[in-house]
Amino acid sequence: MKCRAVALTVLCAAALEAQWIHVKVPGVPRNPDGSVNLKAPAPKVGGKPDFSGIWRVIRPANIP
Repeated sequence: MKCRAVALTVLCAAALEAQWIHVKVPGVPRNPDGSVNLKAPAPKVGGKPDFSGIWRVIRPANIP
């Protein structure tokens, strides 16, 4: 049981490190206090919103 608790703690700590909370990404609009401006317009390429990036699709459990 103790082994499972240690493994769970290590996995949770690894997941927190993967969040990259304090990494400043260039080109992201920011507020005067340095926080990300979530109300900024979406970036555009050719006049259309740029949705490129990493997208994670979550499938429902009942669909193979």
